[in-house]
Amino acid sequence: MFRCEINEFNIHFNNLIQTIVEGKTYFNRIHINLLFVLILGTAISRTLYAQKPLKREFRGVWIASVANIDWPSRPDLSTEKQRDEFRYILNQHQKNGINAVIVQIRPSADAFYRSSYEPWSEWLTGKNGKIPHPEYDPLTFMVEEAHERCMEFHAWLNPYRAIFDADKFYQDTAHIHLDTLKNLIQDLIVSDSSNASGELTDKQYIDLLQLLGTDTSLLIYKHPDWFLQYGNKIYFDPGIPEVLQHIADVVRDIVARYDIDAIHMDDYFYPYKIAGVEFPDSLSFREYGSTYSDELKDSWRRENVNTIVKMLNEVIKSKKPYVKFGISPFGVWRNASVDPTGSETKAGQTNYDDLYADVLKWQKEKWIDYVIPQIYWHRGFELADYEVLANWWNENHHGIQVYIGQGLYRVDGNSSTEAWRNPDEIPEQITLNRSLPNIQGSCFFSSKSMINNPLGVTDYLSENCFQYPALVPEMNWLKNPAPSKTEIKEIKYTSEGFLVEWENNGNAKYYIVYRFKGKRIGNLNDPSNILSIQNKNKTFFEDQKVRRFRKYTYVITALDRSFNESEHSDPMTKRWKKQKR
Repeated sequence: MFRCEINEFNIHFNNLIQTIVEGKTYFNRIHINLLFVLILGTAISRTLYAQKPLKREFRGVWIASVANIDWPSRPDLSTEKQRDEFRYILNQHQKNGINAVIVQIRPSADAFYRSSYEPWSEWLTGKNGKIPHPEYDPLTFMVEEAHERCMEFHAWLNPYRAIFDADKFYQDTAHIHLDTLKNLIQDLIVSDSSNASGELTDKQYIDLLQLLGTDTSLLIYKHPDWFLQYGNKIYFDPGIPEVLQHIADVVRDIVARYDIDAIHMDDYFYPYKIAGVEFPDSLSFREYGSTYSDELKDSWRRENVNTIVKMLNEVIKSKKPYVKFGISPFGVWRNASVDPTGSETKAGQTNYDDLYADVLKWQKEKWIDYVIPQIYWHRGFELADYEVLANWWNENHHGIQVYIGQGLYRVDGNSSTEAWRNPDEIPEQITLNRSLPNIQGSCFFSSKSMINNPLGVTDYLSENCFQYPALVPEMNWLKNPAPSKTEIKEIKYTSEGFLVEWENNGNAKYYIVYRFKGKRIGNLNDPSNILSIQNKNKTFFEDQKVRRFRKYTYVITALDRSFNESEHSDPMTKRWKKQKR
């Protein structure tokens, strides 16, 4: 029983109580039985829905930049307008209880940051390679703004997508079709009888591009042999070792230069299959997959993805061991019909068989720190039931953290699916998540949907599910020692309450202010006792939620960047009385 059913119980329950109060004499055995059922049902339903609040829970949101889905709203905004929009987005998510943002900084072999490897993104400035005006580094700005609000910043990269819309890309006269370019190169090689290498020299290739009027700054024209077109998109070929090295170099550069908390990749490894169309990687398979038979080509593709995931983990941890690595795969690993380890689903495509993403292997090998399966379906969906999949991922966590990706964007009063017309669907999914011991949070797609508050769901989450602050779950294997203890310096009276000040702990990233009624320290694991989480630059907090003549006890703890918590400070108790002006 959940929110709607609780309201019905309350109505019937109140009616029956009124009958008793009014002393009506027809209250018989049937009424007594009904009363018992209603009382029991109400208690059970409230217990299920009003779960104990969690002090540690991942509450994330994806902020997509591709096609300007979430931010920036348009590709031609000024620098100041971009900044204003991003601050507004973070403020809304902070208000709604979000503690981590996953921001797409590399949607299609491009960059929302200064990069020597790939050009500025068209989704940022309107044209690949165009510098923001006035120039700034969006990634530096976004990380600082997220940390100012005590949120984790996960840098989201799409690993293999290079051109999002090939038809649109080729409308530019400076962009020759990739296949046409490859054919011209081959024709030149064949026609040159003196060419024994089978390749054009750098000068010959540059001369060709200049003759064609092609934009030589784009990566697909610097290394056309790295790329393949499939459908209306252009991808890196995952079977080429130089491609894997390029992606690793991009990630290494980001981790080294920016104060991010995690590298995040989504479900687009090998692309989702197009019916009747084979992914055109026969050349790279012939060159680099010689130890695999044609029947084992799928295994070769899976090994290519395994290789890049392992490489990236090593690159990240070698630079900054505290930076997390997470992936948000498609919601179904495999169907049980083809593998007994799989889920009781009937998905048309799966990670293992179609995207060549062996997520369970990455988990078992500890190549990733967390996984966020995208379970964008409703409970009871015949092909891929949310409840079935949440339970499956709970059972197949393999010692890493599991959060669930939830499809808030599907909530719509005009949806053809009844479940998505129901404002309780997402809250009930969260209730289910919290009942599973190995599910440690949620992530919502996408930012715009959450801010738009479909059917009032966002308001409900912030007021009920996320009404108290939460810390992101600890990752003990990262072996980050908790900060040293800090102490309260003093508590001053103000006209509205107390100003709590504490020592600046040099190795803290954030601070938690706890408050308890009375003279004793209460439960530090109860988030309702958290008054505020403060950035390291703020070693004070004004508590205005006080009552006259009440005694309050305060303690402070320090957090490192991974939200490992120190011992609490010595307590300090104050009795509030209104100060004369």
